[in-house]
Formats: sequence, structure tokens, C-alpha cells
Amino acid sequence: MPRRSLALALVLACAPEGGARFEYPMSSAGGSDGAGSTTAYTTGDDDPLTSGGPGLPPPPPTTADPSGATGDSDTGGGPIPAALIPARATWRWQPLQTAVDGDWKVVGFDDSTWSEGQAAFGDGPGDATPIDVATAPLGLRLRHTFTVPAAADDVLLRAYLRRGDGVAVWLNGAPLLRSNLPPDPLAADARAQSDLEGNEPLRYIRVAAPHASLLAGDNVVAVEVRRWQAGAAGLGFDLQLDLWDMSYEPADTLTAQVRTRTYGGEYADEHVGAAWIEGGGGLVRTLAVWAEVREQHLIRWRSLSDGDNADAMTSATRGSHRTTDLSWDLKDRLGQPAAPGSYKLVVEFTEDNSNEGAPPGPVLEIPFTLGGGPHLTDIPAHPQFADGLLVAP
Repeated sequence: MPRRSLALALVLACAPEGGARFEYPMSSAGGSDGAGSTTAYTTGDDDPLTSGGPGLPPPPPTTADPSGATGDSDTGGGPIPAALIPARATWRWQPLQTAVDGDWKVVGFDDSTWSEGQAAFGDGPGDATPIDVATAPLGLRLRHTFTVPAAADDVLLRAYLRRGDGVAVWLNGAPLLRSNLPPDPLAADARAQSDLEGNEPLRYIRVAAPHASLLAGDNVVAVEVRRWQAGAAGLGFDLQLDLWDMSYEPADTLTAQVRTRTYGGEYADEHVGAAWIEGGGGLVRTLAVWAEVREQHLIRWRSLSDGDNADAMTSATRGSHRTTDLSWDLKDRLGQPAAPGSYKLVVEFTEDNSNEGAPPGPVLEIPFTLGGGPHLTDIPAHPQFADGLLVAP
């Protein structure tokens, strides 16, 4: 069945995109979360880059066209993909330390003896299924079964994912996505390979899962969630899985997401950073700066901008690494529309005094093309950046 036909068969009433964004800045030695606090389970409401205010995160938006309609519309002209798994769904689960007999990731595995609970799972405030350290000192296995009317290959899926600390996800036994985990095999303590600590189990990130295959009838999503070390606080999990129809992405806005990761600098995990658009060899627009008093250490951004952060989202120096949501209205520093063509999203941060003898901090460049309709852009691999996603119009 063609992808659009499958999507039509799965149409559900859904709400328009929107809602607040929330951060979960874990405490870190020698640093604060920007407000001088090192208390676990805050939402970072002092940070205007990614936070919408105090409280727990709402479910992510369901997939909908910009008008919020639930059928064909003037903006999209086609069916609206529905959530295959909604946020706060019911999952079967068991602790990781419990032995399992057989391949628990595939359809047909008998999980009837597993516990059942509603997401979100974790040890945070307000989690629907509380999971304490004694119950699951290492983490969780989870399974959720959903049904589609016909098989489909090479579909594009989008996940809204809450994870603490690291997570691997399989669809019908095939790897679907992983975040904040080292390559297989999963280590009992992956701290040496991945910066699991200082994660964000109270916020949703977007993850693209291209080239997925769905079975006619039952499909199963299997998940392994790991704490960064045995007995550590900060477990959290929820997942919404959608068929992703790019035709409903806005045509007048670029959206992106990227998470910084420590490199063990002098002031780690405290750091300053900036994100901007480059084109034609120069600065087009600064999108975000987190550097209240130390922006002079952002060598590349300062050389291009001379410190001009007009119209950018700004915030204080960060005391922990986190995911930043970015958007660009396709206008330059002077408010003029950007021409179609080749550009780069650039993200820079440093944990050192980079203009006083220390080397410049890490820089991630994400090339993209403006024009031609909404599309995903490949994110270059980089050891200091993770969970990258860019949708260009």
C-alpha cells in the first residue's frame, strides 16, 4: 500500500502543533543550571531558548497540518498521518535485571507476565508509572503493540522521545533509533563511552526514523532504557511514534535541534555557545546565544558577528549540557527574506577560555538547501554533538 494510503487509513482526530518546551538540566559538579540551582528535576524555566515555564512537560503535539484540520485541507491537500503510538500510552515492562527467555523485541513474544503501566515511566515528579531505583537499578525493557491495516516499506517515522538516561528502540526486531547510548552491545556502565549523565528525561526530543517497515496487522516497538550507572536517579521514558508527512511542515520556517556534549574542558560542564546561519561565506542570522558574560570565547561566532546578537534568543552561561531547539524565519539580520540556495546551520560552544590561550571549542556545521519543499537534512557525525535534526523548507 502506498504510504499516503496507509496514512489515510490511520487518520485520527489530532490537535495542531504547538505547546511549551521544557528543559531538564541535571545538576553538575562545579556548575549550575543558569539560575544558580543544582536541584534535580527542574524545568529550566529561566532559559528562554527551550523552556515554556514551570511544571511538567505536556504530551508532544500530534501530527497535523498548520490549520489544525483533521482531513484534507488547503494547506496540505492530503491525508494527515496519525500517531502509531500516542504519548502516554500503555506499555508492558520489566526491569533490566530480570532474565528474559527468547527474543523479546519481535512480534509474537509472550509478554503476558510482564507488568503493565502507562507512560511516562520514571523516578521524576508526576510520572504515571513510578519506577524507583530498588525496582529497576539498571533500567527497563518495554514493549508496545499497535496494528496497521497493510504492510508498508521505506516509510518515514518521527518519534517524540523522553529518555533518561539512554535508550535504544527496535521496530519488529529491527533497530529503529537510539539516543545517548554507545554502539551495541549495551554496556552495564556506558559512562566511559557516552555522556549519559546530565540528561533530560523530562523533555521530549524529536528523532527521525527513515526507511522503516511496517507489517500488516500487529507491530511491536521494543525499548531498552538504561540509567547512566546502576542505582543513579534520573530514569525516564515516554515515546510518541508518528508517520511523518513532510508536506505538513511549515514552508516559512526552518526548525532544528541539537544537543551539546562535554569534552572535559576546564569549566566542564559549564559552557557558552551560539547557533547561527551562514550563507555566501558570511553570517546571515544569529539564532541563539547562551553566554551572558563570556561570549568573547566563542571564536568563530565573534569573528563573523562582532557580538551582534540582535533578534537572537539569548540566555545565561549553561551549567549543564542540554538539547536546544532552534527556528529560523528565513530572514537575514536586516529583516530581508533569504534567497533560495545553499546555507549552513552552525553551532559552537566552549568549556574553556578560548580567546586566552585555550583552543577554540567544538563547531558543528550542518549544510542544507533552502527551497524545493520541506525536507530532512543529514546531520554530520561529531563527538561533541548529538540528537541533531534539521527540517529545511
